[in-house]
Amino acid sequence: MSLHFRMLALMIGVVLLALALVAVQVLTSLQDYYLREREVSHLTQGSIIGGQAVRILNEGPPDGSTTVRLAQLASDWGGQLNVRVLILDPAGRVLADTFADPRMLGSTLQQTEVLRAAAGEATAAPHYLSDAGWVMYAATPMFVGKQVVGIVMLSAPLNDVANALQEIGRRLLYVAGAGLGVAAVVSYAVAHGLTRPLARLGDAARRMAKGDFGVRVPVRGASEMARVGRDFNTMAERLDELEEARRTFVADASHELRTPLSAIKALLDPITGDHANRISPEQRDELMRDIAGEVDRMDRLAGDLLDLARLGDADRLVRVTVSLADVVREVVERRIPQAARSGIDLQFEDRGAPQVRGDEMRLSQAVHNLVDNALKFTPAGGSVSVVVRSDRGAAVVEVTDTGPGIPKDHLQHLFERFYRVDPARTRDTGGTGLGLAIVHRIVSLHGGQVEVDSEPGEGATFRIRIPA
Repeated sequence: MSLHFRMLALMIGVVLLALALVAVQVLTSLQDYYLREREVSHLTQGSIIGGQAVRILNEGPPDGSTTVRLAQLASDWGGQLNVRVLILDPAGRVLADTFADPRMLGSTLQQTEVLRAAAGEATAAPHYLSDAGWVMYAATPMFVGKQVVGIVMLSAPLNDVANALQEIGRRLLYVAGAGLGVAAVVSYAVAHGLTRPLARLGDAARRMAKGDFGVRVPVRGASEMARVGRDFNTMAERLDELEEARRTFVADASHELRTPLSAIKALLDPITGDHANRISPEQRDELMRDIAGEVDRMDRLAGDLLDLARLGDADRLVRVTVSLADVVREVVERRIPQAARSGIDLQFEDRGAPQVRGDEMRLSQAVHNLVDNALKFTPAGGSVSVVVRSDRGAAVVEVTDTGPGIPKDHLQHLFERFYRVDPARTRDTGGTGLGLAIVHRIVSLHGGQVEVDSEPGEGATFRIRIPA
C-alpha cells in the first residue's frame, strides 16, 4: 500500500471518526434535552392534576360520585394534553383512567414510578412498549399535609421525540456525507501535496544511486519538506563535487604515473632494442641511473597518493598535546645538512608559540613539505628562514625563502592536487605536485589554515596557523 493511499485513508478515517463523534454527541444531547423537557412538563402537569384531584377526594370517601368526577377529570386532562391520565389511591389501585379501561379500573399498578410516588417522590422515566413504542411514565404524589393520599400517573407517547431524533439523525447523515466528500477531496490534495515531494526525493535518490549526481529536486516554500529538499540538493551538490574531484584526481594520477612510465620505456629502448650492442657501458650506466630516478619519482608519487588517501578522515589522526616549536626545530635540524650542500642558509627562530592538540607525525610532515619546497626552489647563495610564533591564540609557522617567487594568478591554485607553477621545472626537482595538497589537508584536519604571500622575484612565505 502506497504512502499516499495510507495518508488518504488515515485522514478520511480521522474525519469520519470526528463526524461520528459529533453526530453521537448531538443526538445524545438532543435526546437528553427532549426527555428532560418532557419529564419536567409531565411532572408539572401531574402536580396540577393532583391538586384538583385532592380537592375532589377531600369532599368525601371515593364513592360512585367521587369516582365519576375523578374519571371526568382524567378524561378532560387526557384529551387536553394528549396523554393518558390515571388517578390512583396511595396503594397504587386505579381509581380513574382517561380511557376508562375496565381492565385497569380497580387494578393495582406496580411500576417503579408508582412505588416511588407512593413513598412521596415524584419521578418520570421513558419505557418501551411493544404495542405502543416509547412512552414516558410520570407519577406525582398527592399530599394532604405530609401524607400521600393519592397518585397521579401520566403515560405520554414519545414517538414524536423519536421521530424528531430520527429526522435530525438523517440530516446529520446527509451533512456528514457531504462533509466526508469535501474531506476526501481536501485529504487527497493534502496527501498528494505531502507525498509528491517524497516521491520526487525517492526518484532523485534512485537516480543518484545509479551515478547521476547532477540530479536536483524542485524546492518551494519554507516547510519541513522544503528544508529536506534543500538538504538533499546540498548533499547532491557535494557528492557531485566529490565525484568530479574523484574523476579529476584519477585522471591526474593516471597522467602523472604515465609520464615516468613513458620515460622508463623510452630509456629502456636503447638498452633492450636492436641496437643495444652499440651502447657503451658508460651510456648504459647513465640510462640505468635515469631509470632509477624515474622509479624513485613513481615511488614518491605512490607514497603521496597513499598519504592523501589516509588523510581522508580526521578520525585517523592520533591527537596529543604537541609543542609545535619542537616539531619544527627537529624538521629544520634534519634539513640543515642538505641546505649546506646546496649552498643555502637555513635558519630557525622560536619566538614562543602555544601548544596545540594534534597528530605530531602529520604536523611534522606538513612542515617538512614546506621546508623541502623552499629548499628546492631557492638558488645557491639564498636563504630559508623558519619562524614559530604566536598570533591571536594560534600557533603560527612561517617558512620564507628567497626563491623566484610565485605569480599572483597561480596563488589560488597552489594547494590543488598535481598543480605546478612550472611543470617542467618541478619535474626536474623531483616534485609530485601533491606536497602542498597534503599540507593543506593536514592543516585543515587540525582546524587550521595555510596561507601564502609571494611576489615574482621576491621569494615566497608559506604560513601555517593551528589553533592553540
